[in-house]
Amino acid sequence: MWYNISRMKELAKCIDCGRERLVRTKDGIPIHERCCKCSNKLKAMIGEDNPNWKGGRIKHDGYVMIRVYPKDKFYCMVESESFPYVMEHRLLMAEYLDRPLILSEKVHHDNEIRDDNRIENFELTDNGGHAVTHNLGHHPKVNRIPPNNIGKRYSK
Repeated sequence: MWYNISRMKELAKCIDCGRERLVRTKDGIPIHERCCKCSNKLKAMIGEDNPNWKGGRIKHDGYVMIRVYPKDKFYCMVESESFPYVMEHRLLMAEYLDRPLILSEKVHHDNEIRDDNRIENFELTDNGGHAVTHNLGHHPKVNRIPPNNIGKRYSK
């Protein structure tokens, strides 16, 4: 259904500064709660300064993802600057090794519970070893690198 937008404008107050401005409405409710100035100020606030901050942790496909900033040591593990999150299990393994992980290194959850991010539940492997682990339906000892032996095979 087509609506005449010019008829759908009303005066509304910004929820932050209280300034009145003319806004479009849908079913009598303003589409934007904030004026442009307050909205832009809010966009500039990142992390804990932003009132919409939810701790920098999100869930995606069962995995916990952590927000990483350019100043962080492990920012190089971010795959896309437009989505600066790293899977928590990869971040924890990188912190344990005290070095960033490369893309070909996979961190496998031994119990296959995606949000169980205890270090003793991790198995560091490569693309091929990770595929073998899943395809065989069990964890072959050949591909397993227990946490206490990581330093022997991978430099810290």
